[in-house]
Amino acid sequence: MGKQKQLTKQRLVLGIASLGVVGLALTALACPSTDQAYADDMTTTEDAKTITRVAVRPVLAVSLSPTVTIDLAPKASGSYSSSVAELKVSTNSRNGFAILMNGVNGTDLTSTRGGQDKIATISKASTLANFPANTWGYYIGEQVPTESHQFNSIPEVFTEIKSTTTSSDNQTYKVAFGTKIDTNLEAGLYSNEVLISVVANPVEVMGLQDLYYMQDMTPEICAATTSLEVTKELVDIRDNKTYKVAKLKDGNCWMQENLALNLSTNMTLTPADSDVTRNWTPTENTRTTISNNQNNNGLSSWSLTASNLGQQFYYQFNTLTAGTGQSVTNDGGAATDSICPKGWKLPLSGTKNDTVSGSFQYLLNKYKATTVNAVTSMPLSFTRSGSVYQGTLQQINTDGSYPSRNSASSAAAYRFYFGNNGGFRLSYPGDRPTGVPVRCVTISSSV
Repeated sequence: MGKQKQLTKQRLVLGIASLGVVGLALTALACPSTDQAYADDMTTTEDAKTITRVAVRPVLAVSLSPTVTIDLAPKASGSYSSSVAELKVSTNSRNGFAILMNGVNGTDLTSTRGGQDKIATISKASTLANFPANTWGYYIGEQVPTESHQFNSIPEVFTEIKSTTTSSDNQTYKVAFGTKIDTNLEAGLYSNEVLISVVANPVEVMGLQDLYYMQDMTPEICAATTSLEVTKELVDIRDNKTYKVAKLKDGNCWMQENLALNLSTNMTLTPADSDVTRNWTPTENTRTTISNNQNNNGLSSWSLTASNLGQQFYYQFNTLTAGTGQSVTNDGGAATDSICPKGWKLPLSGTKNDTVSGSFQYLLNKYKATTVNAVTSMPLSFTRSGSVYQGTLQQINTDGSYPSRNSASSAAAYRFYFGNNGGFRLSYPGDRPTGVPVRCVTISSSV
């Protein structure tokens, strides 16, 4: 999972006047990604009830006091002082955050008038009283620094200076910059900039229930999921549609709803969002009317109203395999790609794969599901959506047919088929041009 970051740039100016007054000014520049809640509402409707789910993304908010000053009268033996700014950080990330710092233009405060004089950063942690002459450093803590607190050297590269491991509504830190000056330093202004970065720590994903996007799923996450048959709704980043998914008794994670991806010649599926090994752009848009396309290598798909089932999507074999099924013609051969989301694949089928994890038969054997009622009930939830065959939408509410990634021949591909008339075939060699609904599976790394 990615990290959320905010940057705060501070300009430090030290002024040394002839009267021995030292000023330190900090100006905080807010990062463009300021305090903003990233929440997405996902609404589904079931019968007469509306269920609203809100997913809140990790966010950070950072603020810093705009100005601090130091009044200091240099002495031959060295005078020291510090001034404090308040850094406020809040996050809803349950793993907390880290604060990083670096000097933008090196680690020295340099004269704005040029010349060789500078105020170097201290070389090691030290109390302010023990600073070498004409040096500076920083302190960060929850209280104002005292004589006994250690200051640290300004890091030249981004370095973690503070971290937490829990969420915080509003955590306040005292950020102090201290300096020790003697009379050998030429009067003038000395400046630099310090950049503070606050990064939300990545959330450790413990299982399916920690996910938000379909594309975040991996075989390892599926394996780590301990709860069986607990439905979770995930978002497909390609179109923001949501799908119910669950880890089932076969140890794998299955979609419990049919894929509803509207294909377009203007939309390219990539390895970053889809189960493809290379970019693939459909050559046809998903249609809302049926044409009689009996080409074994057809690339058609349909979005149709299927009676009381509502809108259903149907894909030809070469379409649902993202164009890779065309070259796979041997019995049991598997297409390499599919239109499933990244991290998900088409199930396996065919006599050579019936006992293999990730196949329809392997799943149904775990449930002893041998009837239409068993496979259409929760948690399997396959639907009798029919199919698009020879120019018509057929067998709505009577038959169901789900494709695998496996070829049966140059004219057929293996599917899981069931029907009201007693048909129940786990490795049915169905015609490739027939449009069928799609389910996807993530095969656990531990099965």
